[in-house]
Amino acid sequence: AITGTTTANAAGAVNVIVTNVDAQSGTCGGCFTYVAPAPTVGGVTPNSGSTAGGTSITITGTGFQPGATASLGGSAVTVSTISATSITGTTTAHAAGAVNIVVTNTDAQSGTCAGCFTYLASAPTVTSVTPSSGAAGGGTSVTVAGSGFQTGATVSFGGSALTVSTVNATSITGVTTAHAAGAVSVVVTNPDTQSGTCSGCFTYVAAPTATSVTPSSGAAGGGTSVTVAGTGFAAGATVSFGGSALTVSTISATTITGTTTAHAAGSVNVVVTNPDTQSGTCSSCFTYVAAPTVTGVTPTSGPTAGGTSVTIAGTGFQAAATVSFGGSALTVSTISATSITGTTAAHAAGAVNVTVTNVDTQSGTCSGCFTYVAPAPTVTSVTPTSGPKAGGTSVTVAGTGFQTGATVSFGGSALTVSTISATSITGTTTPHAAGAVNVVVTNPDTQSGTCSGCYTY
Repeated sequence: AITGTTTANAAGAVNVIVTNVDAQSGTCGGCFTYVAPAPTVGGVTPNSGSTAGGTSITITGTGFQPGATASLGGSAVTVSTISATSITGTTTAHAAGAVNIVVTNTDAQSGTCAGCFTYLASAPTVTSVTPSSGAAGGGTSVTVAGSGFQTGATVSFGGSALTVSTVNATSITGVTTAHAAGAVSVVVTNPDTQSGTCSGCFTYVAAPTATSVTPSSGAAGGGTSVTVAGTGFAAGATVSFGGSALTVSTISATTITGTTTAHAAGSVNVVVTNPDTQSGTCSSCFTYVAAPTVTGVTPTSGPTAGGTSVTIAGTGFQAAATVSFGGSALTVSTISATSITGTTAAHAAGAVNVTVTNVDTQSGTCSGCFTYVAPAPTVTSVTPTSGPKAGGTSVTVAGTGFQTGATVSFGGSALTVSTISATSITGTTTPHAAGAVNVVVTNPDTQSGTCSGCYTY
């Protein structure tokens, strides 16, 4: 037996030859194999790549043999070149995460670089946001569409964080937070720090402003056509006048027209609310005006011919108000908030309503507050002027202002009336003592006219 220590030699099976001092030798063919050292893996460049594979890499180390294989987390590298210290190739697909790099030589020896390569999921993409606009004050429920979203992803709307509700690979839902008005980019960032952006995909809309109302007052009963001026009005906006809804006719970005509805008298706020729930207020911009009231007329009566100077008392009278006495217009002289003076026009006899109507079409009425009085009748003659005391004489009484239903007295004895016109009454006398008598015509309104000594029995 011979013992000793080997010296260096190339890898592979070799013959073992023993040679004696006399130069004779013996050989054991292929009896010893030199084994190359296991490879070492020092690193990889780049040290990360897509989970889809396709990343070109260079693995560095020592002891790499022709025919060596390389794997990243179990997924084979498609090898391009091999030298003793370098292997180049392309990654194949693998799940996201850090993986070991293993190089295995043809002699089955291997070297590992633990966690030296990281598979990165594809960056997310953001394709759209629905709806594409919302209130600058936040609170809009949105859906962000795209791909590659991971659990735990965060979303930024122009730097303002979305309050996220749900996340799946292609959709994120949530509620916007406040941001200045304007278009903003929407950015989804996955936990692996990769992000995707949709540029200008969402617009924060400013709250509307209401600056004025024209006219600034109207009837408490409603019905006033108004124009509300301001900014940021959106289609479908609603308008409140002190809580009473405006009947909207037209809407543009800067004006809203419509008709007021009824509300108690007084100054009110005008509030414009857009469909995104943002609102703008014009404080005390409109005043509801109460209808006028009419409490009395002085004097309370006048002739049917008109021409009576009257004073109407009440409240809420407006400049240019009109006054009707039973439908006949008063010729107005002066108007204050509580008093109107003027002159009556002609009207049939009787009690009439006095109505004051303001320019806002609201009116107030004093029922039966003025009475048109017909003029007293006059009796000018009787034909014939005499007749027997036994009566039975047909007579004609002439005069003015006779009314249907008038009665005639001849010295206290009633005339049997046949016909009546405004200027003539015919009839037959009844018995009376002899002598000259007064002829008296009395209208139904109790006014009477007398022709003194006009008839002689």
